[in-house]
Parts: sequence; structure tokens; C-alpha cells
Amino acid sequence: MRHPTPDNQLADVPAKPSSFAASPLRVFCGAVLIGAFLLVFLYDMLFGITAETIHLVAIGVGLYLAGATLAAFRLSRDFPHKSLGLCNLVTLG
Repeated sequence: MRHPTPDNQLADVPAKPSSFAASPLRVFCGAVLIGAFLLVFLYDMLFGITAETIHLVAIGVGLYLAGATLAAFRLSRDFPHKSLGLCNLVTLG
């Protein structure tokens, strides 16, 4: 039996889950929003957004968000685990 010392005293205490830890779904939503921003930014850098092409950008972002929403619901329902994990986020990428 080890005697508690300042060095090993905290090692025996189980870690409590942090209330500040983001849920996997929240991380996924953040990644989707960053992806939508990058989609618009890269389109603007490569082709330029004009009054004639703004509707194409809006349609593209809408389809991207609809696909990401569908993927989030399907992943949480179809995969054997109950939460989205980083592996699923990488799979979507």
C-alpha cells in the first residue's frame, strides 16, 4: 500500500469529467460551420462572388449544411455507439 505523498496523492483520485468539455456533437457542428466558411472563402478567392453568382454560393452552402445535418443524424443512429467521435469526423472529411 502506498502512503499518500504530495507526488502520488493526486494520482489515486479519479478524474472527474469536465463540465467545460465540448460534446462530440458540438465539435462536429463547429467543424461544419468552419467548413461552410471555408467553402465561401475559397469560392470567393478562386472565382470571385458577384451579384450573378451569389445564388450559386448560397445553394452550395445550403446543400453542404443539409448534407452535414443528415450525416450527423445518420451517424448517431447507424453507428453502434451513441455519440459522434473524432473518427467519424475524420471519416466525413
